Amino acid sequence: MNRREFMQAVGATMVTLPFAARADRPTSRPNILVILTDDSGYADPSCYGGEIDTPNIDRMAQGGMRFTNFYNNGRCSPTRASLITGRYSADAGFGAGTLGGWQRELPLPAYRARLPYELPTVAEVLREGGYHTFLAGKWHLGGSFTMKEHESYRELWKERHPGWELTDEEIEAEFNALPEQRGFDRFFGLLGGETHFFIQPSDTNHMYVEGNQPAELPMDRTYTMHCVYDEQAEENERYPYHPGHGTTGPAWYATDGVTDEAIDMIKSAQSDENPFFLYLSYQAPHLPLQAPE
Repeated sequence: MNRREFMQAVGATMVTLPFAARADRPTSRPNILVILTDDSGYADPSCYGGEIDTPNIDRMAQGGMRFTNFYNNGRCSPTRASLITGRYSADAGFGAGTLGGWQRELPLPAYRARLPYELPTVAEVLREGGYHTFLAGKWHLGGSFTMKEHESYRELWKERHPGWELTDEEIEAEFNALPEQRGFDRFFGLLGGETHFFIQPSDTNHMYVEGNQPAELPMDRTYTMHCVYDEQAEENERYPYHPGHGTTGPAWYATDGVTDEAIDMIKSAQSDENPFFLYLSYQAPHLPLQAPE
């Protein structure tokens, strides 16, 4: 299965999830695939009148159900917190609207920016029910493995949490907030909120993680790299043009790379009879806007 075959299959799979029992196992449970795109607007897909050609999403819409009256959390981390826990975002520790926002409110449970341990995630519940549980893509729900190993990250934590004491218990709590400690058998992706989409061989300090360690990214594809950058937009000051902008060369591209990992996870679940739950969480189209030609 390649990426194109995967995306084509998604159109068929997403609308048949409740009826995905195999003919030879009538009592089997369905595989579950949840796809989340980051900061995309309601009217972005062409099936909702958008100007962007989105044929695979349109195919899912034609064969499934489209919502035309609904509510959402409007921001990244609160949306993810609700999706993963089934609870209102403030109940899940993300009332601030962003991870780590509003420093003075951080001591309050509703603004802790870390999922409460007493609140189960959908991955924890499904894993107890015999599911393989996978996350490919962006987490952005708190947690850190680096504070256990690097003093510099502890100092950074202290700067961001004025007046707090960084105890051994807090360091352990940060580690236990990571995806593989919150119910996912496998995790590959981004713990934080944003980073460059293109990773080149010279980028040795990228932010992508596999499990609880930095990931090794294959640079076996060639891309012509493009960026959209508005020097007048305040939010873009963090991301001037990518060093590879306008050039062609070997690189790892996030959307392709995360999809490849998701496919590998699905293949690994075929080793037994248990169903899988895959949370496929893309950073795109969140800034920085970077894409192949």
